[in-house]
Amino acid sequence: MPQYLSASAAGKYPGGQFHGVDLPEGLKVRELIGHLGIPDWTVELVSLNGVLTHDLETPLKDGDAVGLFPRILAGG
Repeated sequence: MPQYLSASAAGKYPGGQFHGVDLPEGLKVRELIGHLGIPDWTVELVSLNGVLTHDLETPLKDGDAVGLFPRILAGG
């Protein structure tokens, strides 16, 4: 699974381990998820600067660290 960083931060991690992403100012978490091509209904939790949240409408600031955790579906 690819890992994404801002374009400026990606340069700090050589070896193609991370992918740089240029984002517009004020982008919301939901818009980031869409920009990455991830269906928002698949995201259960978001970590924003180390704090878990369900709020996908939070606007992002330069330097924010975002972690996306998928919904786990189980069936029988």
